[in-house]
Amino acid sequence: MGRLLLFFLTFFYFSSAHQLWIEKGQSGFVLHYGHRKAAEEEKKFIKYSAENIKRIICIKDSSQEILHTEFSYPLTVTQKCDVIQIDFSTGYWTKTVNGTVNTDKSSAKSPIFSWYSYESVIYINRWNKNIPLSDGLYIWSLKNPLKAKVGEKLRLKLFFNGRPVSDVPVAYDGKVLGLTDKDGRINIRVRHKGLQHIEATFRKKVNTKKADYIIYTTTLNFEVR
Repeated sequence: MGRLLLFFLTFFYFSSAHQLWIEKGQSGFVLHYGHRKAAEEEKKFIKYSAENIKRIICIKDSSQEILHTEFSYPLTVTQKCDVIQIDFSTGYWTKTVNGTVNTDKSSAKSPIFSWYSYESVIYINRWNKNIPLSDGLYIWSLKNPLKAKVGEKLRLKLFFNGRPVSDVPVAYDGKVLGLTDKDGRINIRVRHKGLQHIEATFRKKVNTKKADYIIYTTTLNFEVR
């Protein structure tokens, strides 16, 4: 991977510097937002509001259900799901000459460029071959990742609106590994036990008054024992 290409991939990957992840606790599936591996000057958990949550989908056996869960922070989903997906957005962001602000381009002073952030996170609790959704950006394992061992390779596939998408950066534990191939595939090697955190970011040019891009970020979480 060339240095120039890596620079741009890293820039757009970290344009949404905060991470979204799901952990399974005794009370259910808990949604977190912030810095999963926070540096000393960073907060691990950043509080979000109900307005940030756009959709919650529970997949069990061969059925999918959109959940309407009463919100309290942090969001905890108590339903028993094989797979759970949560869509999330922090809205418009604009890069200006004075820094980055959480507003659209038309409302910002001295804007350089702007984007709308749309994120999704999927947690695999029990292996289910059914792909979660047909819209938006999501990454999926081509075999049961819950049986993976440390050191084993997993092949993943990235979809956008149900179709494989190529040349998209994919990160494992916050480090960009490379790009998806022409069929949307990429391999990762499991490096540790516990929660696995895989992310991909895809930007779509829109050129509206409010934003230049929509930046889609998707995260895949599962546990390796």
